[in-house]
Amino acid sequence: MKWKIIIILLFLLTSFSAAQRAERPLFYTEIEFFENGTTPRIHEFEYRESVATPHFPSEEGDYEIKIIDEENEEIFEEVLQINFRIWDVPDGPHYRESVIREFWIPYDIESKEIKLIQNGEVSDTVKIPDILCETDGECTDYCDYHDAPVIDCTCGDGVCHDWESVDTCPEDCITVPEEEEDVEEEPERDLTEVVSDQAIIIILVGFIVATVFYTMKKVEKR
Repeated sequence: MKWKIIIILLFLLTSFSAAQRAERPLFYTEIEFFENGTTPRIHEFEYRESVATPHFPSEEGDYEIKIIDEENEEIFEEVLQINFRIWDVPDGPHYRESVIREFWIPYDIESKEIKLIQNGEVSDTVKIPDILCETDGECTDYCDYHDAPVIDCTCGDGVCHDWESVDTCPEDCITVPEEEEDVEEEPERDLTEVVSDQAIIIILVGFIVATVFYTMKKVEKR
């Protein structure tokens, strides 16, 4: 009986460990910090499937990472304490000019911006859709959620957007001319026919005038 309990506990522990190590969506970023107080720079920001464990906030530090959603609400914050000191130096403390740190941040589809705070002031802001959403042949759920201006997400919606063209999205940007109704055109008449018609009209008018004139003279004689 004891062996059965031990086997069950080992099975549960193994299952739990496997679940903990399963890949899950995360944001990955690299940030460079400078010892002289220069504004930190965000070098990379990517979406990845990873088993990495997200960092947890420190209690104090000179830097903060914040993730902001569509409603400008803060959905993630991490306080950072960056150490520039080089420890294994026999002739006293030395300091690095800069330090590049990697961070894994919990993925949230509503994430819109990443803000880097230095001593309480915003030092850098990056719009996440501008980084993650590119024309690479696939419209991800994240890019579709944020209505990203990429051909992968908009081509085929019937609107030729500014970022689309006849070459990149012909189904939206090629204008098909409307079919024109067939109108029967009168055939052009020969010049001789036109002159002949005019001559007939002149003769008729002359005959009518002559008839009227003759009739009036006859009436006057009476």
